[in-house]
Amino acid sequence: MTKIGLLFEKIRSIANEHCESQMYYWPGFNHLDPNPKKFFRKLGIEFDGDLFIRYQVKKTFCPMTVDKIMEEESKIGVLLPTEYKALLAEFGGVHLPGNANIAIDTPKVALSATRDVWCYEGKPLSALAISPFHRNADGNSIGFIRAGSEFSPIVHEFDHELVYKGDDPSLWSRPLANTLSDFLLDYLDTK
Repeated sequence: MTKIGLLFEKIRSIANEHCESQMYYWPGFNHLDPNPKKFFRKLGIEFDGDLFIRYQVKKTFCPMTVDKIMEEESKIGVLLPTEYKALLAEFGGVHLPGNANIAIDTPKVALSATRDVWCYEGKPLSALAISPFHRNADGNSIGFIRAGSEFSPIVHEFDHELVYKGDDPSLWSRPLANTLSDFLLDYLDTK
């Protein structure tokens, strides 16, 4: 079995485990919603009434069609790593349990998050942040660094405290794994 196949199997095996995160990480949640309790109750998601939500991994399963992935990739204008696209086709923007708050974003959401923190609008899109990564510090992300017309499959941690050093992602990132499946399999084995 391929590594990406092993990853899919692993994610399916933890479908009933719970994730805990801040409500802001839930796809489609409007942080200006005056009644988040009602919003999450409709979805069957536990909400502490203040900031945190708790939900099963399978609640985040929402596979994307290949056409939708290609459309979002086209809007970004840079080829996405094959394993990232395969993960999106299988599960969509999936959240994973553990202490690092892994919540894989769709390309559209990832582009917005990247433009907000890492590569501001008007600057070259040198990286793509696909998920928060709070293992070492709140505010960090994981993602890919651009290599010409595509994003490299190597997963990097983007350090929010170093981003001010300049536009070059090598100044504010460090490699974590050769591929997304390598990274996520290791993460799930050590969560």
